[in-house]
Amino acid sequence: MPTVRVMNTPALAYFDARTRRITLPHWPTLDAEIQAFFTFLLPDPNEAERLFEELFGWFLVAHEMTHWLQRELNVVPDRYDEERMANDFAVAFFMAEGDEARLLHLGQLVDRALQNLADPVPLGEDRAQFFNERYADLAVDPAKYGHFQFAFILDSIARRADHALSALLRDLEGAGRQR
Repeated sequence: MPTVRVMNTPALAYFDARTRRITLPHWPTLDAEIQAFFTFLLPDPNEAERLFEELFGWFLVAHEMTHWLQRELNVVPDRYDEERMANDFAVAFFMAEGDEARLLHLGQLVDRALQNLADPVPLGEDRAQFFNERYADLAVDPAKYGHFQFAFILDSIARRADHALSALLRDLEGAGRQR
């Protein structure tokens, strides 16, 4: 099982396979630049903090646990599918926990925030290919990476009825055995 560390880092939230640790940020001690970014996304400071807390203090815990599972089972698809899968699992987990209303509220916040981010993918380019080929550059740009993650989250929430946690776990375990 991974450990969880609450600490602000430039990457905000991530799973480190070497240390088997999930790192998550903390709003009250977050640097002003990142707080300002969230206030740009949702100008009401209370809503900006709520979005941050719902993402990093709730939703992304399950998202990052999925990355741990992916590594444990040696199922690491390309970056685009890896992130999409992590969001699908997080949604399925919270649906299984009976948190649909909270997911829908998160979806509303994320949808409003996404309206303030430009789509980094040029017209006519394949989204998955763009993400996979430029992942290193996207990951250090909160607006560009945020656009992708917010779109992934909204897509996973929209498809929430299609995701049973037990089925996703069986599929992931089966994929791990095939490797």
